[in-house]
Amino acid sequence: MNAADAAKKTSQAWATLEELSQRLVAGPFKGLRSVFAIGSLPGGYFRPQQSDLDVVALFNDPAPTGEALTALRASLAELTCAIKQSTDFEIECLLRFVSELGRDLASGLLINPDLVARLKLQSHQLFGSYPVNILPMPSVEEWRQEASRFLSYWEAKTHQDPTAFSSLPKQISKTLTLMRLYLAMHRNLLEYNKLKLPQRFEDSIPAVSLSAGSKAAIQTYLKTSEISQPATARLQTELPEFQSQLIRVIL
Repeated sequence: MNAADAAKKTSQAWATLEELSQRLVAGPFKGLRSVFAIGSLPGGYFRPQQSDLDVVALFNDPAPTGEALTALRASLAELTCAIKQSTDFEIECLLRFVSELGRDLASGLLINPDLVARLKLQSHQLFGSYPVNILPMPSVEEWRQEASRFLSYWEAKTHQDPTAFSSLPKQISKTLTLMRLYLAMHRNLLEYNKLKLPQRFEDSIPAVSLSAGSKAAIQTYLKTSEISQPATARLQTELPEFQSQLIRVIL
């Protein structure tokens, strides 16, 4: 895709999110506080043929429970689905409440450190005026909590669908997340751009390293969504041990 076409698709992506935001505001969503675009589009590394569009619908507390919460989730999903039918972008709309940006009363740790960091560093507020500037940056301990949560999620998903979560694309995704968490915890660096992440990781002189061949294979996959058989064999051999070593360092 040439630069002009990429710019056009990027403008279309912003227009799609503006439409979603406007329909959220006009819809039956009581307590809607703000609507944020997060991820690659506001982060400046959107790739039209590969990147998804990510939105956070932030609601005031108290959060509904039971059937009311289920109905709210269903309404958001229905609206997101309707928007997706008129575009070729993949869209994810996350339902969150203001209290989820705060600290757990028992531990004093941020409840959702990754979301806080994303809102603070790479978000664009489509509606509302939530003061993201007052959000704190997560501490090392809060990133460690985030890592534990991620690994528990991954283990549960792997148990549910071992074939899908053992696939090479999923294993590359897991590897990149572990790299990002390592940089946040051990180098005080946050890098959400997947294309830059492997090199940022290597430049940090990490405790655990990938071979040059594996790093090149991941970069090729991120750019093209394709990977050769030799590269596949290399990654399938190297990634599990690399992940295990990196997890030990992180935790």
